[in-house]
Amino acid sequence: MTAIALLAALSFYYTGNAGEATTITILFNVGGSVVYYALERLWDSVAWGKLPGKDAKPGEMKVDVIGKPSHDQRPTYDREPPQSREVREPSSETHT
Repeated sequence: MTAIALLAALSFYYTGNAGEATTITILFNVGGSVVYYALERLWDSVAWGKLPGKDAKPGEMKVDVIGKPSHDQRPTYDREPPQSREVREPSSETHT
C-alpha cells in the first residue's frame, strides 16, 4: 500500500496532474499484476520439484513436495531407507 501511495505521489509531483498520476499508478499496478500472473503460469509448467502422481495422465505431473508423499503416494527409494539407531543420553556418572 505504501508503494502505491509513493508511486502516486511521485507521479503527481512530476506530472502536476492528478488524472495523469492516477492513470500512471493504475497502469503500473495492473501491468505488474499481469506480469506476475504470466510468470507464475510459466513456472507452473516447469517440472522441477514435481513428482509424477499416481493418477497423473502421461505427460502430466502431480505437484508434491519432494520427500513428502501425498495422501495417495508412498515414497520410493533407490535403496532401503536408513534404519534408526537408538540414541543414549550421556550418563551423569563419571568414570575414573
